[in-house]
Amino acid sequence: MDVRDKVCVVARGASGIWLALCTRFAGEGAHVVLSDLDQAACEQHAASIDAFRDCRACDPRPVDPHLVARVSSPSAHPLGQGDVA
Repeated sequence: MDVRDKVCVVARGASGIWLALCTRFAGEGAHVVLSDLDQAACEQHAASIDAFRDCRACDPRPVDPHLVARVSSPSAHPLGQGDVA
């Protein structure tokens, strides 16, 4: 999948395989939005990824079943609408 210049929203993106996926997406030229309940880790990893590609942290609280819809809407985030979630 070509993710260059796409917005990738990754829930639970501050650890494990999801963090690796964020790093991979960024390395392939995507704009990445990390979302995780561990906001401190989310901010830390977003900052390190942002060093080489646009990356932002997003607090998913309040938790609701429509998280992807909320962070993927065009007005919800400075990067715009999510392309990959």
